[in-house]
Amino acid sequence: MPVTSIFPRLFKGPAARRWLIVSMGVALLVAVGELLIWQFDANHRAETEKELLSQLVDARALMEAEISEGLYITIGLASFIQSQNGQPDYGEIESWMAALFGQTRHLRNIGIAPDNRITAVFPKKGNQDVVGVAYRDLPDQWDSVETAMRTGEAKLVGPVDLVQGGRGLIYRRPVFVDDEYWGMISTVMKFDSVIAVIERFMETHSGVYELVRLTSEGNETIAGQLEVGKPAVNQSLEVTLPGDLRWRMIMRERIDASSLWVARSALWGLSLIFGVVGWHWWRSSQMARELQARSVAERTEFIHTVSHELRTPLTSIRGAVGLLEKQYAEDPKAASLFNLANRNLIRIQSLVDDVLDIVRLDAARMDLNLELEQLPELVQQAVENNEHLAGQDELVLRCEIECDAADVNVRVDRQRFLQIMDNLLSNAIKFSDPGQVIRVGIQRRWDWAQVLVIDEGTGIPASFRDQIFDRFARADSSDKRRNQSGTGLGLSLVRELVFAMEGDIAVESEQGQGTTVRVRLPLAGT
Repeated sequence: MPVTSIFPRLFKGPAARRWLIVSMGVALLVAVGELLIWQFDANHRAETEKELLSQLVDARALMEAEISEGLYITIGLASFIQSQNGQPDYGEIESWMAALFGQTRHLRNIGIAPDNRITAVFPKKGNQDVVGVAYRDLPDQWDSVETAMRTGEAKLVGPVDLVQGGRGLIYRRPVFVDDEYWGMISTVMKFDSVIAVIERFMETHSGVYELVRLTSEGNETIAGQLEVGKPAVNQSLEVTLPGDLRWRMIMRERIDASSLWVARSALWGLSLIFGVVGWHWWRSSQMARELQARSVAERTEFIHTVSHELRTPLTSIRGAVGLLEKQYAEDPKAASLFNLANRNLIRIQSLVDDVLDIVRLDAARMDLNLELEQLPELVQQAVENNEHLAGQDELVLRCEIECDAADVNVRVDRQRFLQIMDNLLSNAIKFSDPGQVIRVGIQRRWDWAQVLVIDEGTGIPASFRDQIFDRFARADSSDKRRNQSGTGLGLSLVRELVFAMEGDIAVESEQGQGTTVRVRLPLAGT
């Protein structure tokens, strides 16, 4: 029988046609279900990759910041030597270094070598034997020293095994005075100490990491270790440091395949009911995920860019200005200019910090360290921190604690709570007149602790009260005597931080009669 005559018989009659429709429908729904499962797996991998990339960006920024600690101290020391025309006061440098070594975590030692002979080393204890040593007598170091002399560029090498034990990073910076080579500054940082900070950061995140040194001869693992032979998602970022030192940071997170089988079973069972609806849902959710991924990526890149391109250079500039201010302290005109520069640097850094905090809060990436704290002690510290600022404007800061609030405990992030109080007190001081009193009170109301900041200043115009917590909102003022400097981010940031600590905030004000700000926080048990 011809084949062409068989197919019409197979699909003759209503039953056959219904079977065909059902079969095609089931096949279509199964295909859609499999597509959704594939998309689920792809989305899961994409989300994992995005999270790993976000963690890598933060880890890289943390590593660069930790290493930069030693680099900028070296840059500041080189600038100081140049400002002294190559005749530095080693006693002054020693006292400066003593203070710095007490505040830094990763410095092992710093050596100063005029004419390539080590003349001074800090700290002296345990390093006396290197004083008087010439780099020319050290064949394993002379090549890198000579390269730095020739190119005039600083060079970071490592990690290398240290004679004292452990591994270290060595940062060598040539110093030129009046375009003539003066000598070399060598800073040794504890590599294992830097890696310990990174590993503590990694412990709070998923996945494992590996740090690889990239060289022309090949790659070498210098920290961490990845698992092999298991399904996983990988992400990597290159870390570029001074002197063409190149590292690659890699993170890997395992993929649990069993979840795919569960999803496949569920989708197959529901495919007949939710096939079409599921397809449309997938399409809309896919677009939402793409928009969310783009937004998170942009915020992550913004945080890294601002942190790396603004905060780190600002810290270096402030250090240099501080050294110059100290050097010219006896010159009133120069001291006034350096003081003005320092105040403006602090203002710029505060602005950068506020913007970064807003971005972190929007991206839900601000980690608050909520701990049990005594509220009266925190408020008293905030008042003491701002007494000098109030005193400059001839204002009085007064702390008033009700009897039943003397032992109130709350669960807050200490640093962020002080940031909230600094913002509120700064506003109260800015809009008060000399001789007025700013009262800071603590009250206990049922299961809440209430902090009040009450001033007798100009108050808030009625037309602006509904906007005080808006970002970049600033009230117009007819009083030109007042310094209205600011970005309008302060109260917006305060409200977001209070909400993040499960509290709330309210403002009461009448123009010309002062302002009262109430911050409420839930009481915590002891």
